Amino acid sequence: MDISSLCIGILHSIVGGNDGVSIVIDQSVQALTEYLGVPPENIHFLAGRAPARANTRRSEIFWHKNDINRYIVSHYSDRPPDGMRETIEEHVAEAENVIGEFVATHDLDLLIAHNTSHAYNFIAAVALGRYLEKRRARGMMSPKCLTWWHDSHYERAAFADPNTVMSDYIRYLPTVLSDGLVVINSCQLSFAREHFATHGERSADLLLEHKTAVIPNTCEIPWDWHLGTESGRPLAPPLENYNRTFLDDAGITAGLRERGATPENTLFLLQHTRIVPRKRIDAAIDFAFALARRREQQGRRQPVCLLVSGPSYDKPDTHRQELTEYFRTASARDADLDVLFVMAEHIIVPHRGINGDRKLYSFGDIPGIIAGLGGLGTYFSEVEGFGNNLLEMMAAGLPVVTNRFPVYDSDLAQYGFDLPTTRDCAITPELIDQATRLLDDTVRRNTTVRHNLDIMERRLSHRVLAERLKPVIRSL
Repeated sequence: MDISSLCIGILHSIVGGNDGVSIVIDQSVQALTEYLGVPPENIHFLAGRAPARANTRRSEIFWHKNDINRYIVSHYSDRPPDGMRETIEEHVAEAENVIGEFVATHDLDLLIAHNTSHAYNFIAAVALGRYLEKRRARGMMSPKCLTWWHDSHYERAAFADPNTVMSDYIRYLPTVLSDGLVVINSCQLSFAREHFATHGERSADLLLEHKTAVIPNTCEIPWDWHLGTESGRPLAPPLENYNRTFLDDAGITAGLRERGATPENTLFLLQHTRIVPRKRIDAAIDFAFALARRREQQGRRQPVCLLVSGPSYDKPDTHRQELTEYFRTASARDADLDVLFVMAEHIIVPHRGINGDRKLYSFGDIPGIIAGLGGLGTYFSEVEGFGNNLLEMMAAGLPVVTNRFPVYDSDLAQYGFDLPTTRDCAITPELIDQATRLLDDTVRRNTTVRHNLDIMERRLSHRVLAERLKPVIRSL
């Protein structure tokens, strides 16, 4: 199969966003175009939400938080409401028609479906499976379908007990008619084997042994870190003129001024994730207060600013409100400490721009800004498919304090990154000790940063993604 001549479609709820799957989609497109020779005009996108970009069709039916997907998730384990199956089928038919039009319009050879293994993308997953069933029943083997499995209903307790209606659709999560499979960590292979063995009508061995690849999240280093830095300065990307106003526009400078502080005498922490419960931003708040307390105990009273760079996507912003209240309670408890908590999703977007008189900053630039300020990243996630945002922070020269979530132990630890780690999001004295040494000792910090960047450059670049993806596509 000549990969460079393929016309490829990519299906997901979101493309071009700050979420982990969108980031992987962009990584895969870069690998396809730069390393596998696919012309950019041969790649087309079908999504529920997407910024204005070439070759993209948007349809609300694929948005994972539309009314029908919320309805399905809320009743997934409950007694099925009257008419539930009929409601599902009506929306599946709509989505199936859109997929058919998308494939026909672009004469697709390959359709890459992201995270249809997850119940949150229920309508898209079932519609894709139905579309393929009808095509295959008519002897039409094109387009080939490559399922990109990020995480799934198999590892979420909320989806462990599907009701009688949901049980009839499990074989579509993802479709057992997948021609090839990509998983982002080794743990997913066991879930995939269970799924295809239980719900597929053909042997899972051929798919899993010859048409499957484990492809971790990858990340390009967007600056020449080999040039080094001035003595006594943290190793970080050069600060672009555009980003010099970020602290002012995010309200951080004003917030610090109210506390009698300035950015120059502040410890910065970056939570470079979306605002969702499993990211455990509450633990990052606890860490910020623990760090401020350590400074106070050392006789070096110093303000701490915890910045969250990702969006919430939720309407209403329930978890955002919960975190605001959590921080307010912590501030009342430790009223003698100066901790600033900023969620800056109002000015951080996937790509720079202007909204009226408001300057918008790129999500990908934020880690480099904080690295230049000598800050740290926080990553207390309980569950991750791999760790896109963790890699992004390290690629920008930011040391990161992380929780050892299950995939960290199974897949990430083998790379040998130098990171302060904890388990079960515990904020221990040892963790604070490690973080403090990185903040206070620039030589140690820069040695750690160089070590992590070297690993990423050698073992987790987009070239790795291309090398592992190439044989899977050729096998289809």
